[in-house]
Amino acid sequence: MCARGKWANLSHSMRFLAVPVILLVSAFSAFAADISGIWRLMIDTPSGKVESSLELMQDDGKLTGTVQNEYGSADIEGTIKDSDVSFTRKVMQNGKPVTVATFAGKIAYSGKAESFSHVAFKISGTFTMYDGSQGVWSAEKK
Repeated sequence: MCARGKWANLSHSMRFLAVPVILLVSAFSAFAADISGIWRLMIDTPSGKVESSLELMQDDGKLTGTVQNEYGSADIEGTIKDSDVSFTRKVMQNGKPVTVATFAGKIAYSGKAESFSHVAFKISGTFTMYDGSQGVWSAEKK
């Protein structure tokens, strides 16, 4: 067999192995990213901890939902890409939506890639309030 023939077989083998790997990664991405549902949100502010309920709805890379706590309810809008999440919390003021906080975080998953049982179970990150104060937050799926 000539040298060219050996490389041709190797190339064919590599292509044969690449297809399942690409399919596995694509399937994992499709299952891993959905964080829709109700979450227990803990916000650690400079004035203390605030527990809230966070309801998220995901449509492709777009997030919408609401945050509810003892201070009331507010809408959120944001994005998700891979394990990165960001959203803003808005309230109505004088008939106009005003951003009161911006959140950024990472998703932590449980499960194994082989079984596609990855479940988003925690998101954590930092936030910045309208006045520039900052803090940390975390959310666990209910």
